[in-house]
Amino acid sequence: MLSPKKESLKRIRLRIKETIREYVNDSKYLLSQRLNSIIRGWFNYYKIDDLISLSKVKRNIRHYLYYKLYKFHKRMKSQRSSRLSKLGALDIYIKRYSLIDPLKY
Repeated sequence: MLSPKKESLKRIRLRIKETIREYVNDSKYLLSQRLNSIIRGWFNYYKIDDLISLSKVKRNIRHYLYYKLYKFHKRMKSQRSSRLSKLGALDIYIKRYSLIDPLKY
C-alpha cells in the first residue's frame, strides 16, 4: 500500500498550525470551517480508491489537531477556554462547530 510522503504530512501540519494562529481572534466556527477546507482538500487529494492507506495518517492528523487545539485553548487566559482544554477541545469543535473528524472522513 502507498501512503503520503513525510514532507506532505509536515506541510499539512504546518498549514493547520498557521491556520490556528491566524484565527486566534476570530470565532471558533470560522476556525473550524477553515480547518475543514484544509483537511477535506488534503484527504481528497490523497484519496485514490484502494491504492493509498490513509487510516494511520488520519489517526496522526486527528492526534495533531487534538494537541494543537488543546495547546491553543490552554494558552488562552479566559475561563471558558481553559474549560475547553480540559474537556477536550477537538471533541467540542467536532460536536458544536462542525469540524470534520479525520477518522470518519
